[in-house]
Amino acid sequence: MVQDRTAVKTKIILATIECIEKDGYNAVTTRNVAQAAGVNNAAINYYFGSKDNLLEETFTFTLSHFFIDLNEILKDHNLNTYSLLKVFLSFLLEGLINYPNLVRAYFSVPDVFHKFGQSFLRQLEQFLETIAERIRKENSALTEREIRLSLMQIISVIISLCLPLDLFHGFSGLDLKDPATRTAYIDHLLTRYLNWVNPLEIKEDEQKVAQLLDKIKNTLDFDRPD
Repeated sequence: MVQDRTAVKTKIILATIECIEKDGYNAVTTRNVAQAAGVNNAAINYYFGSKDNLLEETFTFTLSHFFIDLNEILKDHNLNTYSLLKVFLSFLLEGLINYPNLVRAYFSVPDVFHKFGQSFLRQLEQFLETIAERIRKENSALTEREIRLSLMQIISVIISLCLPLDLFHGFSGLDLKDPATRTAYIDHLLTRYLNWVNPLEIKEDEQKVAQLLDKIKNTLDFDRPD
């Protein structure tokens, strides 16, 4: 019975994400969510009580997936910093591309940012502190300022893609919705900032990187069935 309740609630939350992506955060209604989930409007009230509660649980759900994925990425202490950042940036970029309206809501809707956006930023900051520590161990010649500026610039380059994806399409000719193009984009970025990492080590880690990305793929898709 508990499993059935959880399954229905998850189905409704996934439908809410779908509606946010289709029409935007401000256009979400319990009626269009119910239609997308294949339930009646009364089910929304029964499981969530109100639209505000539904949206709050939706953001709690998505943020918990983000935290789970961050922890999964950091589990492998054998990956070099280049490979670790490649996994994280691939994960982050795919999320930005697949769920742009959801990401914008985290930072452009005041109530959402206050409740959830700040938690996202705190977790991101903790992650970057961990990466900075690993960089110090790999390259002691770098100053603390150099490490922090480099990480800020790397993350900024990826997060800037929250802007419409076609903004630079005419100039670059790149389609960042294509996985191979995204990988090449991230490699191009990292080779300029983490140029001390041995290319042979990066090559050796390729299979581990692919396996880790595959492992977190389900949470990137919020366990949505194909």
